[in-house]
Amino acid sequence: MDFTLENFGEFIKAERLKRGLAVIDVAEGVGYSIQHIYNIESGRRIASLETILNLLNYFGFDLVFHAEEMKR
Repeated sequence: MDFTLENFGEFIKAERLKRGLAVIDVAEGVGYSIQHIYNIESGRRIASLETILNLLNYFGFDLVFHAEEMKR
């Protein structure tokens, strides 16, 4: 699943559920509050670049930019 800033929370929630993790597991793993993770997952808060990178790293993903898409 690809993600955008708009659907990043859904992406993270889906990945968390797929791995059978609770929100507290993710929160403790990245050093954020449970409420912060809930807010990101629900779309109430857009994650900062630092938070995105920390969450992607926690789940073992790399952030890859597609140069052609960035030109638009």
